[in-house]
Amino acid sequence: MRKNYVSLDVDVFEKYFKVFQIEPLTEQKQLYILSTTVGNTEYSAMVSNFYAESLIKQQQEMLAEINSVGKFSEVEAV
Repeated sequence: MRKNYVSLDVDVFEKYFKVFQIEPLTEQKQLYILSTTVGNTEYSAMVSNFYAESLIKQQQEMLAEINSVGKFSEVEAV
């Protein structure tokens, strides 16, 4: 199957996508890429390390809040 790629400005990307991956684009971690896939199309935006670190912090805070109100249980894989 053919995959399509669409590069967006970060403000457009964040307007339409609330769930996405944040990955370093370079080994020095100076640039990061935000990406998400819908169907056979991957949408992405490049951001600075400062912006990415801010997003990562927001995600960690959100997950901590979710975990504090959610019911957590471990399941052993078979």
